Amino acid sequence: MIDKSSPIPVYHQITLILRKKILSGEWQEGIRLAREDALAEAYGVSRVTMRQALDILEKEGLISRQKRRGTFVQKVPQPVIHDFSLPSIICEKLGQRGISLNADILDLKFVPMIPAINTILKLKYEQSLAYIKRLFLYDRSPIALNESWISRELVPDIVEKGLIDNHLSLTLTKRYSLSPVHIQNTIEAVGLNMEEIRILGVSSETPFMAVTSISFLPYEVPLEYSHTLWRGDRVKFNFNM
Repeated sequence: MIDKSSPIPVYHQITLILRKKILSGEWQEGIRLAREDALAEAYGVSRVTMRQALDILEKEGLISRQKRRGTFVQKVPQPVIHDFSLPSIICEKLGQRGISLNADILDLKFVPMIPAINTILKLKYEQSLAYIKRLFLYDRSPIALNESWISRELVPDIVEKGLIDNHLSLTLTKRYSLSPVHIQNTIEAVGLNMEEIRILGVSSETPFMAVTSISFLPYEVPLEYSHTLWRGDRVKFNFNM
């Protein structure tokens, strides 16, 4: 199962194999794994390589190392299913299915124009923006990092008043009567920079997907441009074509 001639590092191959055993249920919650040296021998790798893989799984919360007891499989959190076919924004989407996704506001401010974003939002170059940065938490664990930009003219007092219950979509609808009629989404696999790794509390090996979204008001008027990093091991994406 391990290809030592592959450009993919051996410890990463091991991580993928062990992660799959846990997430698939082959290794169920509470079972004790074989000792580190035994696992290394079973997969034909060094103890150092196996330790690297186990370190990543521990950071992801999939295993727990207990002194003098061993290494145990942790409870696997149910994946969040991000359904792009639903018409509402993410927190509302999940709430409709009884899933609570909390948001911590990391930044909320007005910023000068950003040429690329102003172009996407069809704003004049001199128009400033409202910038919102949030950390989404599911079951008390970070699951996504979101950044959003909106024309300052549409939300002139959002910095002063803040977000209603930390929900941007709720704030736009209730306070400003701004409700998108459709959203364009782009999804791609990405790596994280050091600041994103720090905020999300993950390892550099944790898989992530980036969703870039543009929401529109009637008559194709852009409302919001957003970029969200989703944990690939905690989120499934559903598309209804």
